[in-house]
Amino acid sequence: VEVQKTAGARVRRPSPLVLERWASTEAPVRRAAVEAMKNTGPMDPAYLDLLAAHLTHEDVLVRRAVLDGLKGCAPLPLSLAAPVSLLLQDTDVYIRRGALLVFKALGPAASGHTDVVYSLMADPDVYVRGTAVEALTALQALPSILAVLAGLGRSDVNVRRAAVEALLQLGPTAAPHGPAIAGLLTHPDVHVRRAALQVLLGLKAGLSQHVTAVARGVQDSDAEVRRLAVEAIKDCPSAGAEYIPDIIARLKDSDPQVRRMAADALKRFGPTASQHAPAIALRMEQGDVQTRRATIEALKHFGAAAADHTAAVVDRFRDPDPFVRRAALEALRYLDPAPVAH
Repeated sequence: VEVQKTAGARVRRPSPLVLERWASTEAPVRRAAVEAMKNTGPMDPAYLDLLAAHLTHEDVLVRRAVLDGLKGCAPLPLSLAAPVSLLLQDTDVYIRRGALLVFKALGPAASGHTDVVYSLMADPDVYVRGTAVEALTALQALPSILAVLAGLGRSDVNVRRAAVEALLQLGPTAAPHGPAIAGLLTHPDVHVRRAALQVLLGLKAGLSQHVTAVARGVQDSDAEVRRLAVEAIKDCPSAGAEYIPDIIARLKDSDPQVRRMAADALKRFGPTASQHAPAIALRMEQGDVQTRRATIEALKHFGAAAADHTAAVVDRFRDPDPFVRRAALEALRYLDPAPVAH
């Protein structure tokens, strides 16, 4: 066995005899055989059955070595799911993590074991819980991931972050779970709120169903959440029209990205927002360069309904920024062609 440990790195496959030594009644022999196997790197799938036969070995180091060996036997057969699921209750933390990694490798085909994988969210080890989230992601168990996010408070930050990453990876497949995702918009963790908004934005046509929940994000303490909420309302020009006053209020936001998104949203609403033109016109003088420009473009989209603000737009010809001046000239063509001709 010691010779095989030395040679393993060169031959890249253990002798079946070495694997059989895992069954030795002598602990030193078993452990030397385990080390020999580790030195060989990825396992040949031909040894899969021999590895699987030791999944329930009494020696914890052998069980760990089996799980390490399975990592190199891709693709793994679904037949491993049942025996590996038993290791999720192992007393050894490394065994539990290794078993979860096997389920991660098995992917959606092993979704029938979602419940037992989810049970590891109650594991006392934070790394096991984090790996359980990764496995649930691979199993495409979105309801379980949402339950993880909804069920955790301010503790377990790393697990929440793993669940957030899982949520972002699932993309459009999250559509049937829109209400549950919208419910995360009040979560105490800002990263969860951001992720929920990003997922809802990806739903496109289904976003309008959740505009009421999304609109609450316009008042969020986090600038990125406010920006995403305004963007989401912008993408719902019909359902989001009642929140135009909230978007106008964001033209005074402390964050420039939020201000720009608010001005951009008002352009999308067009004539629907024209009754708010006086409040919008004020920002032509008070905002930063990009906000002034976007505000002028918003008035342009109101057309003749914003004609009362033609003089204010003309004043922007003296703006220090050339792009703002150019936007003002272009807007006049829509508000009132007469001053342009003059």
